[in-house]
Amino acid sequence: MTQRGGVVITGASGGIGRETALELGRRGYPVCVHYFKDRDSAEQTVNVLKDECKVDAFAFGGDIADENTAKMLIDQAAERFGTIYALVCIAGISPKNNGNRIFTEDTDPDQWDLVMRVNLRGMFLPCKYVIPLMKRQREGNIITMSSIVGRTGWSGPAGTHYAASKGAIINLTRTMAKELGPYGIRVNGVAPGWITTPLTQSISSAQTGAILEEIPLRRFGRPEDVAKSIAFLLSSDAGYITGVTLDINGGWYIG
Repeated sequence: MTQRGGVVITGASGGIGRETALELGRRGYPVCVHYFKDRDSAEQTVNVLKDECKVDAFAFGGDIADENTAKMLIDQAAERFGTIYALVCIAGISPKNNGNRIFTEDTDPDQWDLVMRVNLRGMFLPCKYVIPLMKRQREGNIITMSSIVGRTGWSGPAGTHYAASKGAIINLTRTMAKELGPYGIRVNGVAPGWITTPLTQSISSAQTGAILEEIPLRRFGRPEDVAKSIAFLLSSDAGYITGVTLDINGGWYIG
């Protein structure tokens, strides 16, 4: 590939974020590995990127729902890499209730606010600060992370607040794509179904068995399924694609 700048990945210390960092590193992208609390895992990912992928990488820790922290993330990545080719927004939370569904009337207002703060504000702020830089470059990519529940509205064990935040992300993606297309900036998203990560480990075997029966490909997704899709969306092969949220769910939702 022709290297055109670094990639900032939020929520990259584990799960889908870590696999995406490694996939992009293998493709030659320098990577900023953002993390919230798990510094050790983030530093391990950075070491793999440097030692095995032979790319520049560094870790950045902090709460990117805080405006100053989000701005600092973008500023440090731009200073380190010269330019930012892509921002990949993966950071998010998915509260669980011992595997039981969280209904709207049972949702704690403070937890609602927390989910919206992390999943929406924590995505909006890095976008806000990377956009002026990409406009000056007349080039760039933004990838957002939604979910199958952002399509279906079925909240399942994740809750109404999670489904609402992921639905909003799909429209944020469309809106930014329309705004930024004239500047050569593409904005796309991914909407994973059931992906085997630490966030999905709290569900009972009976529940996972029932879900598996609804998936035509009869397997759960893997982090690399999402990572490779993100890599495609960032590539020149997807150069005429913007405003799309790509469903990665094994056929569980087909719309």
